[in-house]
Amino acid sequence: MKKHFFFAILLASVLVSSCSSQKDFVIESDYSYNGRFKKYKTFDFIIMAENDTLIHKDLIEKTIASRMHAQGYRYSAEKPDLLITYKIFVENFAMKGYAQPSFDKWVSDNWSERLLVDDKLVQDPSNSITAEYNNQMYDMYDGTMLVSFFDRKRRRTVWQGYASGVFSQGEDTSDRSIKLATAKIFREFRIVANGYIIKKDA
Repeated sequence: MKKHFFFAILLASVLVSSCSSQKDFVIESDYSYNGRFKKYKTFDFIIMAENDTLIHKDLIEKTIASRMHAQGYRYSAEKPDLLITYKIFVENFAMKGYAQPSFDKWVSDNWSERLLVDDKLVQDPSNSITAEYNNQMYDMYDGTMLVSFFDRKRRRTVWQGYASGVFSQGEDTSDRSIKLATAKIFREFRIVANGYIIKKDA
């Protein structure tokens, strides 16, 4: 049985640029330093009432599930490691984001193991990477799609990916745009289930 969760999402850092058409997506992501990214193996979707009204719901979930399976993650409705939710913002809005170390480097170099003690972040002056959230404000335009990963066991959002510019002004979003935007978001999450990083040119 799928689980229902109510939680506050981490706000993501998003690089903003002008988008001339619905194909010109701006893609960015952010993550929680408390995520155990090399331990996640299974996933499921969070049931949210607002998603049930989306005409693209089935397409979004099918695209996300396909990408997760391709990266070695297994669907499981029984105590999954990750719960996935998604949201589409039609209106333009401003959001608070964060500047962080490279996600790939954070995971591949095991920085969470170096800077986390009993799930609490510690700072080591000898380390070249520090676990700090440096606030930034960004404006989101032309419609934004958000995909979030929620750690079921620790009850916190651990990763989010954004695609800004999903919608052309005054036009409905096509299935092709939704599918392409979802796929591009997942290019920011290049971790397979055994913890290895997918190369950018893969």
